[in-house]
Amino acid sequence: MLSSPVWLWQLWRFVTPGLHQNERRYAVGFVASSVTLFGLGCVVAYFTLANGLHFLLSFATGGLTSLLTFDSYLSYVTAIVLVFAVSFEFPLVVIMLNLVNVLSYVRLRRWTRAVIFGIFAFAAVATPTQDPFTMLALAVPIAGLYGLALGFAYVHDRRAARRVQASPYAHLADDELSPLDDTTPVT
Repeated sequence: MLSSPVWLWQLWRFVTPGLHQNERRYAVGFVASSVTLFGLGCVVAYFTLANGLHFLLSFATGGLTSLLTFDSYLSYVTAIVLVFAVSFEFPLVVIMLNLVNVLSYVRLRRWTRAVIFGIFAFAAVATPTQDPFTMLALAVPIAGLYGLALGFAYVHDRRAARRVQASPYAHLADDELSPLDDTTPVT
């Protein structure tokens, strides 16, 4: 973890000479938003740790004592932080698929109910505790971020449709040849 800035910088310096300017801009935006979402997931996980741990330790009542070891606590903390941090990357994947025209806004909007259900089902299975608080703490922010990704897809698709309509070749079918432009002077 401590050396990651060094090797990530070296990786970036290796990749960037092969990228165009707009590709660099997309890469910087992707990395910045990915790191931000990962950190946001870690922060949300940190605030839910206490409630999940309280739920797990509440089973030890009536003369029972909990034998929580440092190893089991560390594995619990690692699991919950990784689940939250990686799960918060889901909206970024949706946005990337929209940017490369794999998923349109119309399709995403049509799938919204199923996606929200899938988010809650994933949160119920992926959280290391069985309490509803941790599940909701994971599912509700991801569903909200999915809503933001849906809004981004709406704006992106509208802009792309305007660019297509402004094209001089918009009236042509996909399999039709475009006419040659004979008005360009030959030098």
